[in-house]
Amino acid sequence: MNVYFKILGCERRSLEAERIKKYFKLNGHRLVFKPDNADFIIYNSCAFDGVKEDQTVCEIEELKKFTKAKLIVIGCLPGVNPERFKKIHNGYFFAPNNLDYIDEIFPDSKLKLKDIEYFNTFTYNINGKVIPSTERASSPLQTKNLFNICISRGCDKQCSYCGEWRAWGLYVSKTPEQCLKEFRKGLKEGFQEFNILADSIGPYGTDIGFSLPKLLRLFLTIKGNYFFHLTEYNPLWIHKNIEDLVPIFQSGKIKSILVAIQSGSDRILELMNRGYKSGLIKKDLIRLKKAAPDLDMHTHAIVGFPSETEKNFKQTLNFLKEVKFKSVTLYTFHPKPGTPAAEFKEFISDGVKKKRAEKALKLLEEINSISYYYT
Repeated sequence: MNVYFKILGCERRSLEAERIKKYFKLNGHRLVFKPDNADFIIYNSCAFDGVKEDQTVCEIEELKKFTKAKLIVIGCLPGVNPERFKKIHNGYFFAPNNLDYIDEIFPDSKLKLKDIEYFNTFTYNINGKVIPSTERASSPLQTKNLFNICISRGCDKQCSYCGEWRAWGLYVSKTPEQCLKEFRKGLKEGFQEFNILADSIGPYGTDIGFSLPKLLRLFLTIKGNYFFHLTEYNPLWIHKNIEDLVPIFQSGKIKSILVAIQSGSDRILELMNRGYKSGLIKKDLIRLKKAAPDLDMHTHAIVGFPSETEKNFKQTLNFLKEVKFKSVTLYTFHPKPGTPAAEFKEFISDGVKKKRAEKALKLLEEINSISYYYT
């Protein structure tokens, strides 16, 4: 059987897609580089924002044109916007919280998904040639030589603007033993930079009597020349674990951290259901920067959340100015169907959102923070 993959989405979902690729390969199927040669097409969808969702819908429509192949849609769209998804696809699908459903679609597979090792690196193809992760630094892709350890799946929070948690499901942590096994594997393969990631890394271990600081300390018992990048760290959990995190950051082993503040206004943060106060988080982040002077700290912020006033917006600007992040990704607010924020009143006009984003970008340039902007 010939199987064609098309992958759109974040690192976490892409790693899951790589694992599913391996599932087909080890069960004796052939991966092909063109959909017109396929018996099955596996499409990894994305619904991070309206742009990605629109792109996903267009690509599904294109793939449906290859009528000789059966289309299976995986990834986040089926869970995030099921109404829209049902209008364009009536075949097989499953979301990240139900990956094992693939065994029901292919019941004759000798190896089940649970038998397939977790993936930690990506493979790409250029003109049909597979480029393994260890060679990508010199390939046209210019991708970092990074070993990913996805420590959990799911989210413990339901932010009012986010619909992705519906696709992710309940929080499920990998065991510390499994995480340590993957870390040792990466070291053995010669990797020095490790990306600790998940849909949300902060709550790691809460479902199994463990914690992220404990996991990091476990990693640090192994001697070697390596560094960690911490990705998708909710500020709420930074505050909860700050006393344990400071000595870990003082080790010099944490190279970067992505912590999405989203707003510097306590009123807006409450409407977002983020669960923390901006002043406390600001102190925590400055404390971590002092503990690790070479740390690269990155963040996300949303501009134009419903009812955001000029005062609220300036509070966000002041937060960015005081912490001085290495990079800031700005998003203008767009409502997602089915989320509480989509029902809020006092939406901010596109013109005001644009002006505020321009002010934020100007500030970031003045304080030498790298900026990314998504309208």
